[in-house]
Amino acid sequence: MVDTGSTEKRLIILGVGNMLYRDEGLGVYIVRKLRGYHFTGNVTLIEAGTETIDAFLDAADTDRVIVIDAVQAGGVPGSIYRVNLGDISGQHGSSRTSLHEISLVDSYNMARILLPEIPEVIVIAVELESVEPGLGLSPSIRNKVDKIVDAVLLEVNNYLGRC
Repeated sequence: MVDTGSTEKRLIILGVGNMLYRDEGLGVYIVRKLRGYHFTGNVTLIEAGTETIDAFLDAADTDRVIVIDAVQAGGVPGSIYRVNLGDISGQHGSSRTSLHEISLVDSYNMARILLPEIPEVIVIAVELESVEPGLGLSPSIRNKVDKIVDAVLLEVNNYLGRC
């Protein structure tokens, strides 16, 4: 994190995933939905797709990152998890829960090596239903979109004190 002299908190909301594989693109879909909201303060929305390493490197000058991602963790489709990525960063190769070529955890660990300091990263992860090729979210995930948006907005509000 770079000290710019400003006391205003800087926050990035990062949507990750591959939109060509149904629910795997969830993070990008949610960021697109969040573009319809008016955020006060210094909030940046980024559709990172599968470029998670670049996104973490670009986030070096922010205070916190909220990542929205789909996972396969063995839960009920549509289950929403909140994870501090720093708490699980020691789990190399956690591709069991990631559908990206390089897992989110591995991208974070690489950024930690390359940067002198990295912001806190909170992940709003959603158990997916379908990773079949195709566009659009599966019905069970589409029905949870408002709850996922609410989870992100709660995280923003808890950090910034307002949305």
